[in-house]
Parts: sequence; structure tokens; C-alpha cells
Amino acid sequence: YLKMIESEFIEEMIVRFFTDITCFNTNINEFFWQMEKMYWYYIDVKKTKEHTSKSSMKKFVNEIKDYLLCLFPVPVDLDMEYEKWNDSRKTVPRCKVILLDKELKNVVLTKCTNNDFLIFPGGKVDKDDKDLLETAIRETYEEIGVDVSNLIQPNLYFDVFVNNFPSNRYYVVPNIDKTISMCPNVYNEIEYIKWFPLEDLPNNISKHHLRPVNVKLIRESVEKLKIFLANNKLN
Repeated sequence: YLKMIESEFIEEMIVRFFTDITCFNTNINEFFWQMEKMYWYYIDVKKTKEHTSKSSMKKFVNEIKDYLLCLFPVPVDLDMEYEKWNDSRKTVPRCKVILLDKELKNVVLTKCTNNDFLIFPGGKVDKDDKDLLETAIRETYEEIGVDVSNLIQPNLYFDVFVNNFPSNRYYVVPNIDKTISMCPNVYNEIEYIKWFPLEDLPNNISKHHLRPVNVKLIRESVEKLKIFLANNKLN
């Protein structure tokens, strides 16, 4: 999987992301949030698309574990702490953006390089985001290169709850020109961005001749979107 990461690059990443390590002595979750940023930096800067498909943050942490342990003044069980943090991050709210064309018949979906899921653009709330709307705008720009800050309406959304965790919020942005340029602002995270007919989702995706993809993560949100469109006049 991961070939040995160059020592110089590891040291450069640690300096970039861990300039102030005092808070990690009392809050190891903060350490792993920084580690996640470091991991995505590594994916964007250093990894090829071929290797990204085999990547995971857990493998990344294990690969550079010896370097990380030097950051702590006392012994730390990084494997155990990582699992605890990984469980806690599942409760972090996520925000998605649903871009609809002018006929309200097509939506934009993305596929990440490291899994086979089709998803709407978006992601987890960051500690620096002032609200869910800012998360949606930031993540959409990062993942598909579209600035929706002047298009998104704060009250045009629906929520999906998963396993009693905080909701996934879906902001609905209608009337998008299908010729709009879309290109990720993250290097190796997104494999492709495509428009899909809403009527084919979630069950008839195979007719678009893609290699096998998983629609599990959009199944409930697509059904809620169809109800949302039936109950709201958007054009």
C-alpha cells in the first residue's frame, strides 16, 4: 500500500500542522483533527490517484506513527486513541449541497477516489466554520470548484438523520446552468463530477455505463429530495 513516506516530507508536514502541540497534552482529539488535515494535505500534494484509492487515514497514521509519538511528552496508545476519535467524529454534522439544473430534473453527484460511493458534494463541519451554511459553501467549492455563496438560500434545505447521529443537512440550490464549469480544488480526493437525471436515482444508475458504484449514501436523501421538490415551488 503506502511506500515509505520520505522523512523530509514527514518533517515538513509536522512543522506545517503541529506548530503548537501544547493543547494535545490535554485534548488528543485536537491532535487527530489536525492529523486529518495533514492526511488530506498528503493526499493532495504527494499521492497519485492510483495510490489514493488504496489509502486511508488509519494506514497513514500507522505509517508515520514513530514520528507522531515523539510529539507527546508521555507514552500514548495511538491505536486506541485513534479508534476513540474515529467513533466520535461520526457524530459531527455534515452538510451537502444539491445542485439542480433549470428544469429541476438533473443533479450533480461526485465519486471520491478512495471508495465506490456516489455522493452529493459536501462534508463535515469544521471547527472554524461559523455555521452549517458556511460548511456547505466551503465544501462545495473545495470538491467541485463552484462558488454557491451567492446562490444558496439559508432556508432552502432538508435534514436526514442517520443512526440517531446529528443530521446531514442538504441545501437545495436550483436553476444551475448545466454548462457550468466544475473542477475539484482538491487534487486527489474527487475521481469525477457528473450530472445525473433525478428520475434514474437511486436505482437505475447502471444505465449510465459507469463502473460499479454504491448508491447507499444517497438513497434516503434522493427520496427526501423528491418529496421536497413536490412540496416546494423552486422555479
